[in-house]
Amino acid sequence: MSRAVLPYSHTSSVAVALSAGGDFGQLTHVQFTADSDPTTSENMTITLDSHLGSEYDFLLHSVDLSAAADPDNYIWQPSQPLWVHCDDRIIVAFTNTDTNACSVAVYFKPA
Repeated sequence: MSRAVLPYSHTSSVAVALSAGGDFGQLTHVQFTADSDPTTSENMTITLDSHLGSEYDFLLHSVDLSAAADPDNYIWQPSQPLWVHCDDRIIVAFTNTDTNACSVAVYFKPA
């Protein structure tokens, strides 16, 4: 299993675009961590940005982290196997109004 990790400073919003590498990979999970619980109601979104064009992009997951059970260490797993092309991107976006120090890790299993 491989992963890509991008840390963020406490003053920036989170906007990550990561690729599987190789030819194809199975997206296994996305992990969002923060130095404290987000308290402002705003959604974190996980989107597939398809290499085939915008008509194939789609929202994979959206969650209000301030209402999540474990918002400072949130893990999302697809309910079904999700294969992505090496040129597809997984975009994780979060406004981060609370200015927490955040990081995002996207995990792939090689084909």
